[in-house]
Amino acid sequence: MNLERKDVGLFQHEFEIIIDVPQFKIFKNIIINSKGFCYKYFSKHPINKSFDENRIGERNTIEILKDLLNIVLNRNKISLSKICWVTDAWSANYFHWLTDVIPKLIYVEKMLPGYTVVLPRDLLSASFVKRSLNYFKLNYLAISHYQKVTANFFLGLPNFANTGNFLPGFILDTRKIFLPVQYLTSKRIFVKRKSPYKRRVLNEEEISIILKKYSFDIIDTAEMGLPEQIALFSQVNILIAVHGAALTNMLFMPKKGKVLELRKEGDSINNCYFSLASAVDLAYYYQLCKVDNPGIETQSNNFYVDAGLLEKNIQLMLQDA
Repeated sequence: MNLERKDVGLFQHEFEIIIDVPQFKIFKNIIINSKGFCYKYFSKHPINKSFDENRIGERNTIEILKDLLNIVLNRNKISLSKICWVTDAWSANYFHWLTDVIPKLIYVEKMLPGYTVVLPRDLLSASFVKRSLNYFKLNYLAISHYQKVTANFFLGLPNFANTGNFLPGFILDTRKIFLPVQYLTSKRIFVKRKSPYKRRVLNEEEISIILKKYSFDIIDTAEMGLPEQIALFSQVNILIAVHGAALTNMLFMPKKGKVLELRKEGDSINNCYFSLASAVDLAYYYQLCKVDNPGIETQSNNFYVDAGLLEKNIQLMLQDA
C-alpha cells in the first residue's frame, strides 16, 4: 500500500505468480521411516524424494537387513492399509506448519477418507502442532525415530505451492478452521522479540514511545499457545512486526486489517508475508530497516527502525480507509 518506485524491484517478481499444483502419486507396498523416507521392501534406492532431497540417500546393506529383521520379527513395525505423509524438514516452524502443512491436512480430511497421516513424534513437542491437530477429524499416527510403518498404499503430499506462495482457497480454509467466525475489531499490536533471538529491534525503547502514542500494545508471542494467539490476533486490526513467524498470525486477523512488516534493506527474497497478506486480503505495508550485519541473511540480523518513518507509516495506515 505504501510502495515507493525505488523499491519496486524488491516485490515485482511476486506481483503475479503462476502455481503449478503438483501431481500426486500413490505408491503400493512400501516401508517408511520417521523422516518420511519411503522405500520399496528391501530396495536400496528411495522411491520418494519430495521431502528432504539434500539429506536422503541410498541405504546400505546393514539398513536393508534391519528392515528384514523388523518385518520378520515384527519389532518396531506398524502395519496400516493407507497412509500419507505431509511434513518436511521445516514443518516444526510455526509459519511452515500453518501455511504448508495445515492445507495438506485440510486436503486429507476432505479428499482422502480412510488415510492415516503419519507424523514424526518429535513434531508433537511443539505445542502449536499438537493443538492444531485437535481442529481436525482425521486419523494420525506419530512415530518415533526407531519405528517404521509398512503400508499397502502410500501418498506423499508435497507442498501445494513453493514455500512463501499460497493457493488462496486453502489459506482461506485454514483461517476458517481455526476461526470460523470473525468480528471487526480495532486492536493494534506490535510484536517484539526477546533478546536471545535474532531480529530484535535495537532501538525498541525509542520506537516504544511512538507505538504507545498511537495506542499499540507491545507483546511477545514466544510463550503464547496456539489458542491464545488465535484469540488475540482475531481482535487485531493493525499488526506491526519484524520479518518472522509472528507475522503468520495475520491468518487470524479480521478482513480489512493492515500489516506493516519491518524488512531488511535490499531484501528481495523474503516476500512470504507480502504474499500471505495478499492471499488473505489484508492491506500490506512495509518499512525497510538498517541491520547490524548487512552482509548476511535477514534471519540472522537485528534491526534498527527509523522512528520518524515508523510514525509516518502508522499515520498512513490510520488514514487509509
